[in-house]
Amino acid sequence: MARMHWLFLALLLALPSPARAIALNWASAGSNLDFAHTTQCTLLVTADVDESGLAKEWRLLWVARGCPELNTVVDSLTNDPDVGEPAVADQPSLSEQDGHIRTVHFSSPNGTATRRARIHLTLPAGSSGNFQVVELNSSSGLDSPGRLKRSAVVTFNGGVSRPMPPAILEATSVHATSQLSVTLRGAGLGTTTAVSLGGPDRSWQQELEVVVADDSTLTATADVPVALPNAFVNLSLADSTTTSAALAGDVLVNPPIIKGNSWLVVPEDPNYVIPKDFAFVYNTVPTGVQNLWKNLFHIIYIRQFVHPVPGLYDENSFGHIWSDGQNDLSTWHVDTLCFKSGAVGFDKLHVWAPSIVQNGNQYHMFYTGVDSANDQRLMRVSSFRLDAGTRDTAWTNRGRTVVHTALNKSWGLKAPTAPPQVGREIRDPYVFPDPDSAGRILMLYTSRDSFPDGARPLAVGLARNQSGTMSVWTDIGRYLATTRPAANIGQLESPHVFPDSTSGNSGWRLMFTEASGNKARRTNSLQFISAGALTHVSDLSASAWSVPDSLAGYLAPDTTVRGWVASEQLRAGKIDFLAAQNAYNFDGIHISRMYWTGSNFQLRVPSIVSVDHVGSRVSTLQLALRNYSPERRLVEFAIRAPSRLKVRLDLYDVMGRRIATLIDRPIAAGETTVRWDGASSSGISAQSGMYFANLSFAGGTRSASFSVIR
Repeated sequence: MARMHWLFLALLLALPSPARAIALNWASAGSNLDFAHTTQCTLLVTADVDESGLAKEWRLLWVARGCPELNTVVDSLTNDPDVGEPAVADQPSLSEQDGHIRTVHFSSPNGTATRRARIHLTLPAGSSGNFQVVELNSSSGLDSPGRLKRSAVVTFNGGVSRPMPPAILEATSVHATSQLSVTLRGAGLGTTTAVSLGGPDRSWQQELEVVVADDSTLTATADVPVALPNAFVNLSLADSTTTSAALAGDVLVNPPIIKGNSWLVVPEDPNYVIPKDFAFVYNTVPTGVQNLWKNLFHIIYIRQFVHPVPGLYDENSFGHIWSDGQNDLSTWHVDTLCFKSGAVGFDKLHVWAPSIVQNGNQYHMFYTGVDSANDQRLMRVSSFRLDAGTRDTAWTNRGRTVVHTALNKSWGLKAPTAPPQVGREIRDPYVFPDPDSAGRILMLYTSRDSFPDGARPLAVGLARNQSGTMSVWTDIGRYLATTRPAANIGQLESPHVFPDSTSGNSGWRLMFTEASGNKARRTNSLQFISAGALTHVSDLSASAWSVPDSLAGYLAPDTTVRGWVASEQLRAGKIDFLAAQNAYNFDGIHISRMYWTGSNFQLRVPSIVSVDHVGSRVSTLQLALRNYSPERRLVEFAIRAPSRLKVRLDLYDVMGRRIATLIDRPIAAGETTVRWDGASSSGISAQSGMYFANLSFAGGTRSASFSVIR
């Protein structure tokens, strides 16, 4: 073994490498450090005399035996002005931990070049290993020779006969079509045997095919027809160890441009099929044309067949409709063969309440499966595409997986109690990324609670996927604010949650439907509870959330949500939508834009208000928004006057402060167009939010409100 060890070191010295501009030595000035007991030691990194200094970023690579962790201590006691104080910039990835490999980032102090850096280490007794420093000369071009600089290898206790881990100094990607190309630059990349992408919790993985690999460059490709989030690129080596580096996700370059404020979507003839609980999804898919991806909106809905016998219904399939994301959401295409209940198994009788989340390179659809015994389970299928129709979106039939049951939850009733025997109840999953844990997914659901008086109201539960899988979930508990003592709602269904528009991770609202057999009560079915700005969405305590509030009351006097049930909220780019089924008229799926002012919102553009003096001769005067869209930099107002008169048009913010006067003069009969460029009277650009236009004239006023999104 000793002979093999020295042969390995000889090979290291014989391997060709770029001209070294960095020296790495122990403080004792040797290249090997021997010790028998746990010791504190120091490594010195020094720039060559002909160099201006060390690069602003460099890495210390190591591989060892008997040393599972590398403890570094900043040298803050030195009086040497040339010695920098290294600071660890990022944590090791899971794959680096498993392989006992770590790539550590250091930066020169204050961003200035330094000639030397000193690293204190604590190394355990009986350990041995190798160190090497690699730096990237960022002043050189991307493909400039000599850009990569490496020190010699130093050892402790004779070193180990294992290759040094690859140093990934850059990871970039090109994803102009469905073909994804990942390029890595660094050192030792030629020893790679496999490349993959994955999430931080390993719950998804995408294998890549290596196209080019040498010591300093590696390129790998794969067909990936989804826009990727932030990920890790993972390298597998010949000795079964791995290393990884962060890879930035795809950037949306063509956000949706939606004209209009509200839509009624009728997927199928309502005399035969009523659309019920649905998933509302926005995504970006490749077109096959270089650098051209299209935006799509999707609605996956329960198809309830109208049964000739009252009281009977069939809910054994989902429909899928989609619309172009550059459209006004008025044109939809339909696929009635999206998904069907199983011929046998846990979802043989019904499929309910789909909810879709993207995790890495896949879409996962969660839904409620009901078997022949009326037992309910939360289930999952997946697809590598969510595109247009059956041909391009195929949910895995063989992969139908039960992810959560009433028996597995940590609260309430786990089995039915007599009377009646209606089966185990757990339904209405709603899945969304955990904002407090990267790569993890949270799932709301409803299930029966229990009380000493025998009541069995539904409450909202919460589960989280176990790290590394989308099939195994851990139940966290129930939101106490949705239980009977707090909410006093017996039939609580279809929960979903969303933050306010400004924060993205606070001001949460948990919205649900108060279901009732009384049709008159359906006019006010949507309820919500609100969380404070500092409350995490996974905080289940009663004190963290408000008492239920009626959405109709919150929006009053706007009557948009009259009859709405089973709502869904969606953010697409910078635009928010609220959609729901209308259970009062059963006329289809309603969609309205949400307009935010801080943490509050309203739907649509409110109606123009007319206030005239009695007997006014200008009662037909009108104020209207022309070609209105919140994203436009220019807001146009059309004033239609029956005769010549003097008018004044002022703009106000939500605090009632006048920010601009657009017109204050006589106008002629007919139509006058007034434009606002988004600036106040003092020339300051208006921020995103809600604004009010007030047109005053002899005899009355006209007003309108509108949103601005910057």
